[in-house]
Amino acid sequence: MHQLLGLGILVLAEAALHPGQLHDHHELHHHQKKIVWASGLSVHPRCSKTDHYLDQYEIALISWHETENKAFDPYLICHVPEEGREALDDQIEERLQHLERMGAKLIFHRLSFIDRLAEKLQTEAEEDSDPECIAGTFLRLEIPRILSGLPLQRHNRSYALYTDQDILWWRKVSMNEFMSSIPSSKFSLAYTGQVRREEGPLNTGVLLVNLPIYKKDLPALLNFMFGDFQISTAWDQGVLNKFYDENVGRLRWSVKWNYRMFWDGKDHVAIVHYWAIKPSDALDCWIKKRSLKKCPDIDLGMIPDSLREKFQQQALKMAEKDDHKLSFMKEVMLKYKKYEQLQPKLLK
Repeated sequence: MHQLLGLGILVLAEAALHPGQLHDHHELHHHQKKIVWASGLSVHPRCSKTDHYLDQYEIALISWHETENKAFDPYLICHVPEEGREALDDQIEERLQHLERMGAKLIFHRLSFIDRLAEKLQTEAEEDSDPECIAGTFLRLEIPRILSGLPLQRHNRSYALYTDQDILWWRKVSMNEFMSSIPSSKFSLAYTGQVRREEGPLNTGVLLVNLPIYKKDLPALLNFMFGDFQISTAWDQGVLNKFYDENVGRLRWSVKWNYRMFWDGKDHVAIVHYWAIKPSDALDCWIKKRSLKKCPDIDLGMIPDSLREKFQQQALKMAEKDDHKLSFMKEVMLKYKKYEQLQPKLLK
């Protein structure tokens, strides 16, 4: 069964302001509080890829630690079965406890619209996708609801940064830098393009969320999703893009927060999101041979197989054109391998 789940990372911050109020970036350093970095995934026993996504999260955690991003406080949101945490596999429970020892705080949550999602997928005759597994990727849609129930007195709550699990913290990011990157115009979500740096917002793997404003959009967004929209064509990214094609509230954000390893690395990179091509032996093979035909398939993550050739060819051609020596891609691969070697070999 083609089982999917999503893992994401969320960073939360707020200036000393009322919701939606414009802010003075020059005064932010007086009001900084701890930033929440949260991730979300499904840990339902039916999901065969849970270990894979936990591997990716561990590497993200290691990159966070190695870049000394102490301003960020890691949280992991886990979509659980109806029976709760008690129903988890022993191996997954052990891995989660290990993540706690690494510094992550666990939040056990059941997607509030899981029943509606299951009914919708059944209507669409999407039999290969288990709703309990793809629930993880839909957690990003209800981030305001999840965070509102947390005792985050030391963490600010106006803005959130969501990222997928397949990221590396590239360098240390200060609260001032993060807050200074927030658009002064009113918005619900801000994000970047997908393949080219100059594209408008398309890729929701990294989202800047204005929590109080986006929370107001959420009822209409869910009504839209469970209306005529076909969820299985593009999952949560498709829902957000189509909804904000038809409604105001979306802005373009700086690419440094959602950077591709097939770009040239000249944009003061903060977070690398290895979308379309994943660090792997297959990518190592392509770097050496510059040929997809002579190498195994490069992991695409949740991109549909039908789009594999289109997106990967675009990405690899761009890499060769903009950075013929592939210097940045090689640098990402070296860092990834370093963090992978640091990754504890628990349950391998």
